[in-house]
Amino acid sequence: MTAKPNIDKSQIQALVRSCFDEPIDDLAPLGTGQIALVYSFRAGDQEFVIRFVESKMAHTLKKEVAVANLLQGSEVLLPPILHQGPFEAFYFAIALRAAGQPLDELNTEQYKLVLPDLIKMLDTIHQADLGNTQGYGFFDETAVGQSASWPDFLLKVGQEEEDGFYGHWHHLFEDSFLERPLFDQLYAEMQRLFSYLPTERWLVHGDYGYNNVLAEGEKVTAVLDWANAKFGDFLFDVAYLTTSATIDYVAAFQQFYRTHNREVPHFLERIRCYQCYISLDGLRFFAKTDSRDGYEWIKRGIAKNLGFGT
Repeated sequence: MTAKPNIDKSQIQALVRSCFDEPIDDLAPLGTGQIALVYSFRAGDQEFVIRFVESKMAHTLKKEVAVANLLQGSEVLLPPILHQGPFEAFYFAIALRAAGQPLDELNTEQYKLVLPDLIKMLDTIHQADLGNTQGYGFFDETAVGQSASWPDFLLKVGQEEEDGFYGHWHHLFEDSFLERPLFDQLYAEMQRLFSYLPTERWLVHGDYGYNNVLAEGEKVTAVLDWANAKFGDFLFDVAYLTTSATIDYVAAFQQFYRTHNREVPHFLERIRCYQCYISLDGLRFFAKTDSRDGYEWIKRGIAKNLGFGT
């Protein structure tokens, strides 16, 4: 199983010092990321962030270069990677630390204040030109998607892999609290909705919001962590946001598209399809990481949004 790297702070400090001429200060862990070890530090008068992942997950950091190229010239604020490379059994990347607070640290009034820009920023991401890219689903640093079609990608949430984060994970139905009847019910419902899905491709962040978007006042200041970026239907990102209990994102985005004279066919069916996928991925993730609290949180969302497991 892929785990967050465990690296001694003195080793991290030595690596950081080798990348900068200025003195290094304030090296401290940041509590973000499920598979990445993250530290902040200061070099000279600027703040930076260094992330570490296991070597087999290096593509999750390398692909940010491809994302930056796709978004070049847009208003999307993506902190550029300044240094990256292998480090022992891991891979690291260093970027400037962006200003702002994570969305999940904002109070209700602060969140409502930034909401219009949050929606606008996501729409800007979805306007990226994919003309020089290929495929669907997760892509690598060469901007080539790993799936032949969007439904093919979605189906992989129920399939075992040779390696990667999940690998051979079906044993979790027997060895953990992962419930096969609920999983199978969601998987079947997701497939039922495939006929409503578009064949067009858009850039999808895949993990938009929460601690991956920073904000200050009315503005989004940075969009972070593109490890789950993919080529597919832009409404996937909207569905991901619907796990929020405080904002009616379905209504907010429908209003946004109406205001911009944007027709979005089968909006609700597509959202439901991706809610199934996101729920399936959440169930197996929390089962694999042995987080019963997270698993039960996903189940509550399934009951609320999809009407299953009640």
